[in-house]
Amino acid sequence: MRWRRLQVVLGVGALGLAAAAGCGLSLGVDTPAPDAGPDAPGPITTTRTTTTTTTTTTVTTTTPLVDAGPDTALADADAAADADAADAYLVSDAPFDPSNLDPTADAYSLASDASWTGSFNVVVTSDPVQPPTAQFTSDAGVKLDPGWVRYDPTCACVVLSVKNWTVGAADKVRIDSNAPVAVVASGDVSISGVVTAIATGTGAPMSYGAGGAPTGPATGGAGAGGVTLGGAGGNAGASVGPTGGLVSGPPVPVQGAIGGPAGVFQVACGQGGQGGGALQVFGRTLRVASTGTISAAGLGAQAGCAAGAGSGGGSGGTLWVEGRLVRVEGKLVATGGGGSGGNGGAAGKPGDLLGGAGGAGGTNGGAGGKGGDSTAPAAGAAVTGAGTRAGGGGGAAGFVRTRGLDLRVDATKVAPAAVVVP
Repeated sequence: MRWRRLQVVLGVGALGLAAAAGCGLSLGVDTPAPDAGPDAPGPITTTRTTTTTTTTTTVTTTTPLVDAGPDTALADADAAADADAADAYLVSDAPFDPSNLDPTADAYSLASDASWTGSFNVVVTSDPVQPPTAQFTSDAGVKLDPGWVRYDPTCACVVLSVKNWTVGAADKVRIDSNAPVAVVASGDVSISGVVTAIATGTGAPMSYGAGGAPTGPATGGAGAGGVTLGGAGGNAGASVGPTGGLVSGPPVPVQGAIGGPAGVFQVACGQGGQGGGALQVFGRTLRVASTGTISAAGLGAQAGCAAGAGSGGGSGGTLWVEGRLVRVEGKLVATGGGGSGGNGGAAGKPGDLLGGAGGAGGTNGGAGGKGGDSTAPAAGAAVTGAGTRAGGGGGAAGFVRTRGLDLRVDATKVAPAAVVVP
């Protein structure tokens, strides 16, 4: 827009000068504007010479330039230039459709009039026979018409179409789902609070952790698999703990998986951690502020039973963030959860920028293994001797993908490292 305005001004000025020359008028020089900068000891003047040529006359004018003021003016100019660069991507005719979705399947719509603001929980359910559903719990009245909840067979995911999505710094959003979820916004996505995606059920097939031995020496439950194998359950004496869950992908998006239950466990304790969900977020613009977090990290395993081993941590799922303009200053995490400690030990921690810490073991109990991040998850601690209970293995990390026409991501706030999609 600034270039067009400059063209108009130069064009009008050239016509005026030519007309004045043709009429024999004398052209003077305007009085320079006063110095706008308070830091200069005196006027700082340079000279710009502009020449306009017609078929018969050449007219030269000299216009003094004055100091533009303090150095902040340069910063303002840079910011304006950056804004214009971003605008160029937003108004570009270059095609930019959501990844992993089939536009011919009518699974998403850019005509949705629903906008989300504030905290809410939503349970998304995909059924092979019935249409998918999204059930919201929100004090702010957040909801979505069933017509904007659709299924896409390309990614075997549930697609939620909205207009804008805003999560304030104090807001928390939790998405529980038995299938990958894609949120497609035709407008702007702004995340300053926390968005958490959790897989329900066992999560990724064949990647959930195996349980510890139900009888005999109490071996630990195994961590779930993701980008690597899950952490093995701890050994109990000569009894070898189960190996970790299998690798779950790529291709992505794929959910994380649940960790293996503890050996000799009860329903009220010793369960493995839930896997992270698979969440894709698409927007015209997508911004994650420095206070914001989008997480598909695995959860830590439950605290161990008093006479049981530790259980395995859940594995990270998938985060896929994309837009014409993407700015990420906050956290994108899909790390693994920690295993729990044996013999009434502590629960494992959920994944964050680092894999979740394993829980400490109780008396004669082994500690839980750390969840995976840029490294593989740890196995649960082995134990020996009568009355001992092994620790559970940590869950593996998942996957992070980013994509945009104008993409800027703080890599130090992303775990595991993101793969940039063309």
